[in-house]
Amino acid sequence: MTIIAGRARLDPQHRAPQELADSHARQQALYHAADIALVARNTGRPALAVARAFFAAGEQLELERLEHEILALPGASSIHRWAQQALLDDALTVRRELSAKALASGSDDPEQAVTDYLAARPVERERLVAVMRALGEGAADASTLAFAIRHLRSLT
Repeated sequence: MTIIAGRARLDPQHRAPQELADSHARQQALYHAADIALVARNTGRPALAVARAFFAAGEQLELERLEHEILALPGASSIHRWAQQALLDDALTVRRELSAKALASGSDDPEQAVTDYLAARPVERERLVAVMRALGEGAADASTLAFAIRHLRSLT
């Protein structure tokens, strides 16, 4: 089963039409597309190069795990869901800003540009690594995720 097909499986309690479930699952696969397009336009770099920088930043900083932790927060009420969305927006904004700055600061190779950009910020990166390690050791909540995003932002 593909990832998209797995995401589109219906939860019997929610009874979403299959077409809607399929569409929603495909949208998740394009999660960063708008930010990639924006950075490509603003930097003049090809979208593929920008995508490579986005995913290099994600891999080197465990951003997918951070985003997953945010999405896994319980959304018991509207205010909890708004807080969750605000955290996610902040994390995505920092990924976009970091990728743009890395692409503007160095190598023509997007992965190397991200590596070099992060290597020039060893103290900030090590603090984020320590926070991410601590997140892996316990249950993440909104306050610990906000703390992680604060350290992520220090890299920009």
